[in-house]
Amino acid sequence: MSRARFDLEPTARQPLVRSQEELTVAFARAASERFRALGPGARRGLPETLAFGTLISDLRLRNHLDCLQLAERAGLNPVYLLMLERGLLGPDEIPAMVVARLAVALGRRLSGLPLLPYAVDAEPEDTVDVTEGTTWLQPGLSTLVSWVSALLDASSPTAPPAIRLPDLELRMGGRRWWARRAHLTDAPVPIPSSDEYSWRLLRGRGGRSRDRWWLFAWAGEADTEQPATIEVELTMGTQRRVSVAGARGLLSFDGLDLADLGPLRFRVLRAPG
Repeated sequence: MSRARFDLEPTARQPLVRSQEELTVAFARAASERFRALGPGARRGLPETLAFGTLISDLRLRNHLDCLQLAERAGLNPVYLLMLERGLLGPDEIPAMVVARLAVALGRRLSGLPLLPYAVDAEPEDTVDVTEGTTWLQPGLSTLVSWVSALLDASSPTAPPAIRLPDLELRMGGRRWWARRAHLTDAPVPIPSSDEYSWRLLRGRGGRSRDRWWLFAWAGEADTEQPATIEVELTMGTQRRVSVAGARGLLSFDGLDLADLGPLRFRVLRAPG
């Protein structure tokens, strides 16, 4: 059996694991399956991932949490979390989103973690996977730094007013578009990057609530850059929103919960003409 077939989904729920004893049993079974599948390669932890697993275990104990409680806070599979703490996972099995979830659950900014599970200069970057009709965005560490800070700082004026996302290619039926200047914000209107300082001042005066977020992007034809009036579905974590770009090509996805961390999927539903 290949490692790809064994992969344990980090956010998969374990409804039958209700106690530490049940978690120990579930971990033993998963570890046994892993060693049968991968043999000597089952323990893939490198020095960086081993140290990171020890760090997470230490921070968990400092916060008086058991593994089940931290997994619940972070929205992670507790068996996966225990494998991470025990040093079984390789760096490619620990997505940046998992590190971000753990940081938020432990009340730590990414910049406040003394180490990460990756080699120097090998931190995950934003990755975009484009197929016919669907575009996946897996945020990297640089994007998630602002994401985590926004969640931890809440309405603080020091929190980032916008989380900038990379330009995204969209495809359907042989046609191509670009979604540019994409960003998440707690403001009901798009924020130009040149105005971020002004928005910091406004939030400091008004104490804005950060419970509701928007994702904005401008859709344009790939060849001409003319605004595109396409209909796009966004899936972020467990959330689903649909937006139709208007005459200016603006896509607006409303009422998002930033805490629902997960890869972003964009799917073109309709493209007139």
